[in-house]
Amino acid sequence: MKIVHTFSLSAFAFLLITGCGTSKMISTNAANIDKIPLKISPIKEADLMRWSHLDLLKDTIPGMSVDKAYAELLKNKKGVKVIVGVVDSGVDIDHQDLKGQRG
Repeated sequence: MKIVHTFSLSAFAFLLITGCGTSKMISTNAANIDKIPLKISPIKEADLMRWSHLDLLKDTIPGMSVDKAYAELLKNKKGVKVIVGVVDSGVDIDHQDLKGQRG
């Protein structure tokens, strides 16, 4: 019985590892990170509003490279519709922390 259990776990692990697809990993060499020029001049308002989408190497703004991820990692991928439900109890407009606040 112990052999069957061990075999089952091994088979499951094998299927889990081989069944998952891999994506090309893109990274910056950590040794060169201090040599990358940063944008010292004033940042445009449009770039400031979406800094997280920008890329350190391409835009010289240390963002999360969201635009690069869409262009390189998610190119030619089709989205899947997801339905999200939000359960909310509402707002207590008479709460003391909200006194004096305008809506």
